[in-house]
Amino acid sequence: MNLSSVNGSFVVNAVERDTFTIAVTKNVILTVLCIAINYINSTLVHTFMKHQIFNSSPRYILFIHLVINDMMQLALSTLLHIISYALYTVKMSKTDGLCLNMTLIQQKMELTFSLRRREVVERQPMVSEVQERWPALFSSQEISEEFRRITSKDLLGTFNASLERFGPGLLKLYRTKKGGFGQEMEDLLDKLDDQTSDIVTHRKTAALRGLPIFLREDTKKFFMKCLDTDILAPVLEGASVAILTILDDEADISHARDHAVVLEGGIVLHEMENLSSAFAYLFGLLYALNINYPNQLRYTFEAIQTIFFEFVYKINVPFCLILLIITITTTLKTPLNLAGMAVECYIAICIPHGQICTVRNTYILIGLIWAVSALSILPDLFILLITEPLQFFHSRAFCVRDTVFRSTYSLKKRDASHIVCLVFVWLLLFYMYLRILFTAQGATVDFQKARNTILLHGFQLLLCMIVYVRPMFEQCLLYLLPQNYSTIRFSSYVIAQILPRFVSPIVYGLRDQLFRRYVRRYLVCKLNQFTYIRDTFTGAVVKNLIVVLLWLILSYIHSTLVSTFFRHQTFYEDPRYILFIHMVINDSIQLTVTVTLFLSSYIFYKINVSFCCLLILVAVFTTRNTPVNLASMAIERYIAICKPLRHSQICTVRKTYMVIGVIWFLCAAPDITDLFVTLATESLSFFHGSVKCLRQNVFKDPILVHKRQAFDIIYFSFVFLTLIFTYFRILFAARAVATEKMSAQRARNTILLHGLQLSMCLLSYISPSVELVLHLIFPGRIREIRFANYLIIYILPRFLSPIIYGVRDKKFRKYFKMYLLSRCREKLKKVTPQH
Repeated sequence: MNLSSVNGSFVVNAVERDTFTIAVTKNVILTVLCIAINYINSTLVHTFMKHQIFNSSPRYILFIHLVINDMMQLALSTLLHIISYALYTVKMSKTDGLCLNMTLIQQKMELTFSLRRREVVERQPMVSEVQERWPALFSSQEISEEFRRITSKDLLGTFNASLERFGPGLLKLYRTKKGGFGQEMEDLLDKLDDQTSDIVTHRKTAALRGLPIFLREDTKKFFMKCLDTDILAPVLEGASVAILTILDDEADISHARDHAVVLEGGIVLHEMENLSSAFAYLFGLLYALNINYPNQLRYTFEAIQTIFFEFVYKINVPFCLILLIITITTTLKTPLNLAGMAVECYIAICIPHGQICTVRNTYILIGLIWAVSALSILPDLFILLITEPLQFFHSRAFCVRDTVFRSTYSLKKRDASHIVCLVFVWLLLFYMYLRILFTAQGATVDFQKARNTILLHGFQLLLCMIVYVRPMFEQCLLYLLPQNYSTIRFSSYVIAQILPRFVSPIVYGLRDQLFRRYVRRYLVCKLNQFTYIRDTFTGAVVKNLIVVLLWLILSYIHSTLVSTFFRHQTFYEDPRYILFIHMVINDSIQLTVTVTLFLSSYIFYKINVSFCCLLILVAVFTTRNTPVNLASMAIERYIAICKPLRHSQICTVRKTYMVIGVIWFLCAAPDITDLFVTLATESLSFFHGSVKCLRQNVFKDPILVHKRQAFDIIYFSFVFLTLIFTYFRILFAARAVATEKMSAQRARNTILLHGLQLSMCLLSYISPSVELVLHLIFPGRIREIRFANYLIIYILPRFLSPIIYGVRDKKFRKYFKMYLLSRCREKLKKVTPQH
């Protein structure tokens, strides 16, 4: 992947290109985060605009400017991310047609391309196996044809044309900076200068040999050489990917007799007249055989695939310039806006009687922030207009700041501006916030609150400042975790571009008492607009029929699974199946109770409070049980896979039942207190009355709302962190021990299904917020939203349980089939007439 330093874009190159599933997952995650954060921010903006009290306060003006800026930055950076996946230029097509004069071998290779490609990608066979099965693939002509089938590009033609185009520039670059790359670069250029014949070929060879030196990569095990009389076995030992140059005279490497391509310690292609042809065919073989680039020359091959073959994401240059300028400006504005808010806080606390922070001065400050942010990028635009020809602006480019603004002056100016901005903002932050902290401590007024606010401000500013040091941050992580290149880039993008935009409304909006009061009033007003909307008779009947039908189907499936469990003794001694069947029984109870509540809300509308209390408590207990039970199953799987020798000692049947008891206690204890508080605060007549059976109508003490929110956060965090830790450990362990690729694939698919079910279960904690968000996006559709919300949160997770943990399990599936077959035979005997 490739990532610009400050432009907020995140783009993927051909080598590290994600699979379709991972690409969709990443884009969905970013889109959901963007929508969620921008919804929160838009709510804050709407609250600000609705109340005149905020328009006269510099603090809130600066805050809402920060929120609007974050909305713009987040939307544009997410757009750039999606574009980078959507506009990939490589086409994975087969071929446009067959030439009339194609030989029989070429025709057969063309016809078997799909079979061969699937075999190579899924099985990942050794090179020797591929040679034995597809010997024609290892001819120079077929390598070019296979590369064309995969990428729709001419291998040798594109490579040579690009080498002729960029070779002189690379050599010029080597000569400019040859002093910084040691004796090896100087020797290479000196030998080139000594050549008197076939200068063009020698220049191409020098350009290719100098590229890894320029990128500071080790070429000892890649560019190999030997004499024509040498024994090849010792020379090729340990060479996974290499180019072998065969010489007549060891002292004269410039006049080679032959070049050969080496894969997995053996020569797979030889008799190539020059190094450039060998390099091109090696590149084609890596694509044809689905082999990763060698680690020691990773950046060299990435440079070749990006520069020579242009396997990158490109968009129109003017459109890219607009996106980059706005994104860079809004990204740089955030730290400056935070510095402005620090100055305002300092003046408000340390110089409370001053006349400095007026509304007019605040808008002047916002204008200065825009001007300073624009000064970071506008000079780059002017340099670009001066140095680039007109046709550049009519072309398509890799939409990253370093690629579009590629002048050396722009790079130097950018580094200098980043250092100045970094030093300025941090010095200002430390000075202002320390003065505020000491003033609050000296006055002993809200010292704790001032300190916590400063810590949160510093945390957000630190996240925002990561944008300046992100390349260095990524390189450090890549050094520690070289195999997680794609994940590091994606995580870096989320931390630097997404997370600071999520902290803004929490630090500056929801923690502020005045603003929080008005936000709450706004949300309550919105909720009250659609709280008691009733369905039409036809709509009510249809919805109830759907719910009852789903309940009957799921209850039958669950009862079948329970019967299978209790009919076979083998499941009684396995903690995994005990936890599974406990979840199935719990889901059956939860489903029955929630369907009863759903039907009663349509039939009776109001029911007895005592009966309602019982139903709500059972529904809440069982709903909260499911995610915690899933977390327990995740821990059991983690122990079974990552600590198999201790599994039988830790996960015993007795301990499993103890865990189930703990689950019920942890899920029931917080909500039992709601009942005790209600019994203590409400009169006896309240429990003899009738009410619409909603939790907030029965347990309506304000203290219970805050307690409920606190426990929801605790449960959500515990289950989510448990899931992330255990499942990632399971995934890495599965990859480590898997003898085939399919084993890791199955582990990954199982984890994705587990995560999907748990995500839907965890939605029960944030269901009201989700409902409100969807109502604001789709106004007038509250009844449909509520019904869909009910199906997704309460019904669908119970449908996934038997699929993920029952039917997909080989052992349980075998006994499940036996049970179904036995039931079918019994019914057939009953209906078959006796003769």
